[in-house]
Amino acid sequence: MDEETSSLRTVRRLAESVQQRHSAILTGPAGSGKTYVIRQLNTVLAAQYSRVAFIVGTNAGSQVPLGAFAGVQGIPEVPLHSPATVVDAFARHRSETVVIVDNVDLLDDASLYVVTQLITTTQMPTILTVRDLGVAPQSVRDLYDSGDLAEFPLAPLAEPEAVCLLRDLVGGELTPRAQAQILAAGEGNPMRLREIVRGSQDDARLVQTPHGWDLIGPPSPTQRLAGLMAERFRHLTDSAMEAATLVALVGECPISALNEADRHALAQAHIIDVTECGWVESTLDVVVAVKE
Repeated sequence: MDEETSSLRTVRRLAESVQQRHSAILTGPAGSGKTYVIRQLNTVLAAQYSRVAFIVGTNAGSQVPLGAFAGVQGIPEVPLHSPATVVDAFARHRSETVVIVDNVDLLDDASLYVVTQLITTTQMPTILTVRDLGVAPQSVRDLYDSGDLAEFPLAPLAEPEAVCLLRDLVGGELTPRAQAQILAAGEGNPMRLREIVRGSQDDARLVQTPHGWDLIGPPSPTQRLAGLMAERFRHLTDSAMEAATLVALVGECPISALNEADRHALAQAHIIDVTECGWVESTLDVVVAVKE
């Protein structure tokens, strides 16, 4: 199975951007493979540059000033006295250093300041990741607006790649009906496809038959995937939840049926998409009731 085809294409494009001393931001929903791509990129760049700083934003680390730079691999120990000292430590090696930041939206304010300064002041090639530009910190969006940061959207798996992934996961062929149902539910997202196959097998809904692996009933996600799906709704207002329910029930509706705030919130949570004809449609099969 060659799941890496589109991913490695993105790795190559990002590496070319770095070679041209440009910075970029890789975007894509949860489970789309952003971390996989930048880890592959890290391997490629480590063979070309003497220092590759791989930084990961986390919920826990977002509360610690400059915590994202503590123990960073690939560079000498950085003094964490202040943002200025960190910027200076990197600037001394700017010609031989590349910075990679996974989950830039989870950096603490001081670390985020350092990253933006490395891009604008030292012009150090930097690759960031975030689910969507709309949820990126304002300073990162400003870099994009000013042209200091190019966006590289991570495309879903093409159907042939997704089919190969499914065959690898089950160890054989699926029936046409089961394959079509799982592909539709997975939407080209590698993690979703894996969790749907695993959950359907665990619930004995995806079973082996003489004609291939077949579904008995609808696909069944794992608890992990169900939790991730529910997380999309967790921070929505009551008004946005009502809007999500409306779109899910009718399938699609005119964009004017939702107010701007609700439409923006649902789009950021990847709950709705805008169709080519300008209507709004749900990206989910079922609305999960998680609001109290």
